[in-house]
Amino acid sequence: MVNALLLLTIVVFVSVQQVTKKAYNNKVTGGTLSFSAASCMAALVVFLITSGGKLNFNTEFLIYSVLFAVSYSVAVVLGVLAISTGPLSLTPLLTSFSLLVPTFYGILVLDEPVSPNLFLGLGLLAAALVLINIEKK
Repeated sequence: MVNALLLLTIVVFVSVQQVTKKAYNNKVTGGTLSFSAASCMAALVVFLITSGGKLNFNTEFLIYSVLFAVSYSVAVVLGVLAISTGPLSLTPLLTSFSLLVPTFYGILVLDEPVSPNLFLGLGLLAAALVLINIEKK
């Protein structure tokens, strides 16, 4: 039950985040970097709250931390740009397709088992992509 509640919370907050990005971009011209900076700062606040203010830093992971910070920042900026230039319905859908990379890595490299649910999920993703691109008459 707890897992279902957490999953529902994630879905709601991710949806709110996407809608907020679109609304911000509709009201503010050229505010991509400021919104991205605010988003990264909000993530920092969440980390500080959940850790109780006790973040543990290890110099052995410094290079990985810097690489992650740069990658995360670029992803946030590009996410805001994608939503500002394209339809809100298409951007999160295409983002969800990024989950195919670790899925196929697991199947091809780690020999993880394939179940009928995988094919069902792939079919639903493909159907969603087709349906969202059908032109309205």
